[in-house]
Amino acid sequence: MKAFSRGLSKSCMSRSFKELETKNPYLEYCLKMSTSLPSQVEDLLESTRTEFGDKLLSSTQVLQLNRFLIGVTGARKVLDIGVYTGASAMTAALALPDTGQVYALEK
Repeated sequence: MKAFSRGLSKSCMSRSFKELETKNPYLEYCLKMSTSLPSQVEDLLESTRTEFGDKLLSSTQVLQLNRFLIGVTGARKVLDIGVYTGASAMTAALALPDTGQVYALEK
């Protein structure tokens, strides 16, 4: 963490890194130009943020990347470890073919 935190102010380090990500103009551009997540996932993300906050949520770009990789590889099974409210499991399920399966594990 020391190597990463060099040059960052104390106030910057005290904030969530997800919050910092949303302030990045390049990230905003990428999100704007990327394929959006299914509406069911967007609704789940919004309700989770409202009710619990976003500290443990997967970021939109991670969900989009996973969805892309599932499609490109032709995956039929997905193992999701650490489910929280299920956004990543739902994204995976929607990306899989009808015969696909998601195995979700939570402590």
